[in-house]
Amino acid sequence: MKLEEALELFRDHLLFKQMLTRQTAEAYLADVSEFKDYYAKQQGEVDVEAGKLSYKDISNFLAERSEAGISARSRARKTSAFRSFLSFLLQQKILADNFLGLLQSPKASLKLPEFLSEEEVMQIFDSLKKNQAKKTDAKGERDYLLFQYLYVLGLRISELAMLKVEDVDLFEGFVRVFGKGSKQRLLPLSGKLLRASKEYLAKHGARSSLALVAFGLGGGGAKDSHRIMFPANRGKAFSRA
Repeated sequence: MKLEEALELFRDHLLFKQMLTRQTAEAYLADVSEFKDYYAKQQGEVDVEAGKLSYKDISNFLAERSEAGISARSRARKTSAFRSFLSFLLQQKILADNFLGLLQSPKASLKLPEFLSEEEVMQIFDSLKKNQAKKTDAKGERDYLLFQYLYVLGLRISELAMLKVEDVDLFEGFVRVFGKGSKQRLLPLSGKLLRASKEYLAKHGARSSLALVAFGLGGGGAKDSHRIMFPANRGKAFSRA
């Protein structure tokens, strides 16, 4: 079977058998089609037999792409496309030589996270402080305290977004955080951050009974204790976007 014909069958296999999205299927097909053009040029033929593919053919192509400067991530994607295509050819008995185990995806290089300098952090604090003074509602103070929790306690954005009032213990002075895998850790609140938390809840909890719950005075009920510490619109958790 010609490689062009095999690619058409592979396309149907991806869409209707594996039920991949059209975008993912087209990405796989584009990678294999790029190899098809390379392989035909190497063989000096317009179209070539799919059953004649070898590990050397594909590894030479990937090596050439690497020398051309493609990233390890792109090479890994192409390797994944080849593995899927070769698996299909083997299932259809179009290809006899099984060299799938030889195709190993390269490890994608990890990009180190960028971080703010101390000066940049202070600029954000100053900006939030000025913004806090201008606002008459809870948003200004919420943003200022939220950033303190983020910076001082080192919380992840996802942890901060889902932090509830009941997770902030104002008596013992710590925050209960649930991270990845529902792992729990306790983080101590400094004196300054503890006072800021009490003031925030006392001032802006009167309207929603958050302060009563946080201080253990009752009146708010279990429903209030499960409210988000730093709510967005309508008391819901904010998103990372």
